[in-house]
Amino acid sequence: LFIVKYMVRRFFRGMFFFLIEIGFMQILVKELINKPDKSNVLIGSSIGLKFIGAISSTILSNTLAFFLIDDLIIRRMVLILSIHFFALSFDTFNSFFQFKVKEKFRIVSHTISFTISSFVKVYLILNNFPLEYFAYSYALDFIISSILKAYLYSKTGNSLLKLKIDFTIIKYLVLSSW
Repeated sequence: LFIVKYMVRRFFRGMFFFLIEIGFMQILVKELINKPDKSNVLIGSSIGLKFIGAISSTILSNTLAFFLIDDLIIRRMVLILSIHFFALSFDTFNSFFQFKVKEKFRIVSHTISFTISSFVKVYLILNNFPLEYFAYSYALDFIISSILKAYLYSKTGNSLLKLKIDFTIIKYLVLSSW
């Protein structure tokens, strides 16, 4: 039963992943190199585009889960793990760190969130928590990583409040990535 629940959850998470990861991150890094003065608009638009993909992925995966899965626990796990779609929006900061050759910030955020999440998972295993709690621990991992990326971005002298969304840039990123 554990394997079945795990596979179903992975299936729903991966099925709509393409709506968020549409292949424009390399284009974003190139644009950041060519137009560093537009970094706030490029990063803001990229986060906005990924957020739109996250909303679409969440709606589609949970709607499909609602109609195809009878098990309430698995449906709830699909919903909880949809947080991952939104956390992927913050992966845009990884492109900024690449552009600024500050990969250590990305590594620090992943290491801290992975470490905290691992301790939580060990605790859950040692105390025989149900599978559903592991979905919460994965969500915690995504949330911590996203918060750390945003925090580290601001520590590089940038302001999250200066990020802007430009639909012309969103259109350019989408058309360039397909």
